[in-house]
Amino acid sequence: MRTRAILLLATLLVSHALWAATPRYPEDPFSGEYRPPKARELGTTAGQVRLACNLGAQVNKSPQLLVQCGAEVMTWAFLGIRATTLFTAKRFGHSSPHAFALRVGPSIHVIPFSRVDLAAFFEGGAQAIEPFGKTWMAVIAGGLTFTISLSSYWFVQLEGQVSWGVYKKQGQGQHLVGVNLFAGAGVQL
Repeated sequence: MRTRAILLLATLLVSHALWAATPRYPEDPFSGEYRPPKARELGTTAGQVRLACNLGAQVNKSPQLLVQCGAEVMTWAFLGIRATTLFTAKRFGHSSPHAFALRVGPSIHVIPFSRVDLAAFFEGGAQAIEPFGKTWMAVIAGGLTFTISLSSYWFVQLEGQVSWGVYKKQGQGQHLVGVNLFAGAGVQL
């Protein structure tokens, strides 16, 4: 019985000594180059919702002052889904119709996770011509957005876009091409 106890104790001590021994590796000569990146709270990131309101101008047959409000849901850091509404606040001349548009489409952000970002977008939707009338048209738009994050929540942006649609006026098809330039601010949640 005593022999068994001594063998059991010896087995436990040897197994503990083998288990507790940690292997020694040489120091990594490149460890200084593997610094993890610093966490940033600026820029676009996955799961983010961005709300913006812009004031701008449209140049087509006659200039217009426009207001654009929109929301963007970032599915990944590089890809978002935009929904925007755009309406005419003031017309300068009467050769261009009033506009009220609802558009949806994807956006691709080139420089996420940083203070400065550039995004390209493409949207499609419906636009009312003379909103109190009954003329609607399909419209497509594409452009670029340049965004500067002021803090982890607030940003300012510049946006340029070209929109195109065809509507019927007095039985004839009318092309409506607009070059829109916007500046505004927003919040990212």
